[in-house]
Amino acid sequence: MKISYNWLKQYIATDLSPQEVSEILTNTGLEVEGLEEVQSVKGGLEGVLIGEVLSCDLHPDADKLTVCTVNLGEDEPVQIVCGAPNVAVGQKVPVATVGTTLWPDEKGFTIKKAKIRGAQSMGMICAEDELGLGSSHDGIMVLDPEAIPGTPAADYFQVENDYVFEIGLTPNRIDGASHLGVARDLAAFLRQSGKVELSKPSVEAFKSDNNKLFIPVEIEEKAGDALVLAKAVLVLLQFKKLSAPGATIRDIEIGILRVSADQGLVKRCLETAENKALECARLL
Repeated sequence: MKISYNWLKQYIATDLSPQEVSEILTNTGLEVEGLEEVQSVKGGLEGVLIGEVLSCDLHPDADKLTVCTVNLGEDEPVQIVCGAPNVAVGQKVPVATVGTTLWPDEKGFTIKKAKIRGAQSMGMICAEDELGLGSSHDGIMVLDPEAIPGTPAADYFQVENDYVFEIGLTPNRIDGASHLGVARDLAAFLRQSGKVELSKPSVEAFKSDNNKLFIPVEIEEKAGDALVLAKAVLVLLQFKKLSAPGATIRDIEIGILRVSADQGLVKRCLETAENKALECARLL
């Protein structure tokens, strides 16, 4: 079972490190078999900054290359050779600085100082696929004109860092098969040393304006109609419970039912699964 550290903290306020939480969970019977740091974008865009293109000049020795000067929010702009056809003066762009490792694939690559056809290049203006933010390689990413040069791309793109606990669940600990269940266990342990509140998510936004559900059903199969009908009623029941918690099978009204088989079988099937009589459904 994989559990997100950030998600856990939505249920319980704690400043414990992921390593400390891992140890506590193991001691309470939810054995943590692995702890992995993850990022919403591989590499976390570390070393990538927002830049402003100050100038663009054609490379003297290459028709398809442009020599750009880019403001990265530092004292001096940097020179970058760019091969994208859409680069232009005034654009705000993501720039991978020298030493940055990008992960467009599993191998990745590191940006180095380079001379391209004799022109020095101190970084790379990036396309979205090179950053791991998408699949497009039609040109460089052009950002919001209000973006501030020097801003870390991780902040601009709101890259999230997280840890994932790999919990080895045993059959008797099915309560740990959800984030809320794990948070409940963690809160119970922490209450031994102080007051800890478990915050459950609000469900106010999921209220239904209409709990009446009318679904016309027509069964055309001549063989096994009763069993098909029983299954249909049970499916409708589950759907009804999702839209109206607490509803019973008697709340379901089935509009059009053509049944040629023994209705007693339908009744027995329903009673076996829900312990309710056939009177819950109106057979026409």
